[in-house]
Amino acid sequence: MADYQDRFVTANGLRFHYLEWGAPTAPPAVLLHGTTSTAHSWDRVSALLARRYRALALDARDHGESDSSPAPYNRDTLVADLAAIVDALGLERFGLVGLSMGGRTAMLYAGHFPERVERLVIEDIGPEIPPEASAAVMARIAAMPQRFASLAEYVAWARQSVPYADEAWLYEQARHATRPLPDGSFENTYRRSWPTTAPLTTSVDLWAHLARISCPTLILRGAESEVLTAEIAARMVAVMPAAREVVIPRAGHVVHEDNPEDSLRAYAEFFGIPLEGTA
Repeated sequence: MADYQDRFVTANGLRFHYLEWGAPTAPPAVLLHGTTSTAHSWDRVSALLARRYRALALDARDHGESDSSPAPYNRDTLVADLAAIVDALGLERFGLVGLSMGGRTAMLYAGHFPERVERLVIEDIGPEIPPEASAAVMARIAAMPQRFASLAEYVAWARQSVPYADEAWLYEQARHATRPLPDGSFENTYRRSWPTTAPLTTSVDLWAHLARISCPTLILRGAESEVLTAEIAARMVAVMPAAREVVIPRAGHVVHEDNPEDSLRAYAEFFGIPLEGTA
């Protein structure tokens, strides 16, 4: 994989961590992870984008090496974080990629600021989620341990969400998503600052926001995902004037981790990047 730099930026009164890949003069692309994850979950995608882009993978508040939230927050807060971060980094126009929580943030930001987003990838999330799938996701997040006895225990927990991800990848993610403690256990870097089983809310209609997005958009759906159904994805394509859907086989909700080969092919085609030498 390409080299990256660990960097920090202050925005909305918090210190945010991000990984920077690629040449600093290349066109920028910003990547947003899902709940409980970190910027490193994008390492494969970031390495691909770095061939042509300055890829900036962010840790959301309460995640990874970014600050914890000082107060309860909702999806509007996450959009405000993104807006403040890209302004602080001087990004006028950029590509935007988001999975799950990050995908909702991306679609909201692109609806608020359509002139700022050059290309958009929404990975396995829509304006609505089937109630059963939403309940299952929220219950899983609420039950996530704050400590793990070993990296193997973290990997076993993560395996429930990414059944097809390879073992080496999961251990690498475990090292980034935890901190070792003196007693030999590992602390989760996802902090539930304000524990809740309720989904993050927003003050606006997500479907109305989609209709404002005119940039080329890729909707990436896992063939085995229960979060983004074929029906919701088809409605998204119908609402968005420049959107298309790609269904990735052998993948659940976390599409690019379950099936990196087919996911990277879709990303490479969408961003116009040669695939030769992709790891």
